[in-house]
Amino acid sequence: MNPSYYSLTDAKIETVSKYLSELVDKTLHDLDRAHCIQIGLLDDLINTSITAAKLKPLTLGRIASYYYLNYKTMSMFYETINSTNDIASLLQILCNTHEYDELPVRHNEDKLNSDLAAELPWLVDMRQLDNPHVKANLLLQAHFSRIPLPISDYITDTKSVLDQAIRILQAMVDIAADQGWLFTCINVMHLVQMVMQSRWFTDSTLLSLDAITPEIATILINHDIDCIPILKSINNQKLFKILHQASQDKVKMIIKQLSNIPIVKLNYTIETKEENNKISIENESFTINIELQRLTKINKTEAFTPHYPKIVEESWWIIIGDPSKGELFALKRISIGSLKTTTKLNIPITKEEIGKKNYSIYFMSSIYLGTDQQY
Repeated sequence: MNPSYYSLTDAKIETVSKYLSELVDKTLHDLDRAHCIQIGLLDDLINTSITAAKLKPLTLGRIASYYYLNYKTMSMFYETINSTNDIASLLQILCNTHEYDELPVRHNEDKLNSDLAAELPWLVDMRQLDNPHVKANLLLQAHFSRIPLPISDYITDTKSVLDQAIRILQAMVDIAADQGWLFTCINVMHLVQMVMQSRWFTDSTLLSLDAITPEIATILINHDIDCIPILKSINNQKLFKILHQASQDKVKMIIKQLSNIPIVKLNYTIETKEENNKISIENESFTINIELQRLTKINKTEAFTPHYPKIVEESWWIIIGDPSKGELFALKRISIGSLKTTTKLNIPITKEEIGKKNYSIYFMSSIYLGTDQQY
């Protein structure tokens, strides 16, 4: 061991032991300040050292561990994620994470970033164009806009940004859900869909299919076909007729790409022994049974993501919430590997909640824009 590497005066056991104890203390205090753990003193001890303390993992700590995120990221999440986040603010939070600290900004790339920023809809800090977090923001916006990148290095950098983005966003979903923030949770899910489909949430979802140009999308919309589920309900013969101005090869390509996108029907029932589906307040929760029926053939469970650099599996989120109050009560992530899948969600209730309650069920894709459902 080289003691000077660790700024130690010597390699004696006492010196090394003291160094390691201080290192552990500092690490645990950093985690405590980041709201990843809670340090509490033992009741029968007065000593303030970490060795005489209770360590309790907190939700942010568990999420960081599950998604392999830096504790500094979790501290930033604690300060910035709230019940009012829109998609723009969530994109900024995503790009400000510690995981993008090492994104390379090469010589003169600040000039390229300035040119790129001029082509994109959302503003960035033009004083920090050499900042990796600003560059991450620009690359993601360029990904959503599907605009050409200035140099090949930016293509490699975009793959790196996208690779990190999904696990960070999944952690943000879990944090919003844990706090019961319905609309923030849904907005993060929309951002996940944007990353997967390389489209803005405000774009026509028809444009998620590469074979559909803006001109073709306009023709379809003029025939009251304004989303993927409606397009899938149109038989091939009628689609050829509607798109008679396009080449047959183009229409065949649309049909082929469309076949990759699943359509799922959701049915639900409430478990109750009371008449008229009433819930007894003597219970601490009630259960909603969910049945998911896949209406399209299962050719494969790999998602259709031609602009995402990795193969991913299809999955969905089921949310139970009250949109009138922006409250989220339950969330579950699920895959549908067969034609029918069932699951259950438990909803907590209290005696203070006596009376009629309106809940909504949200069925959200983690891949596809425009296929979400609400009941």
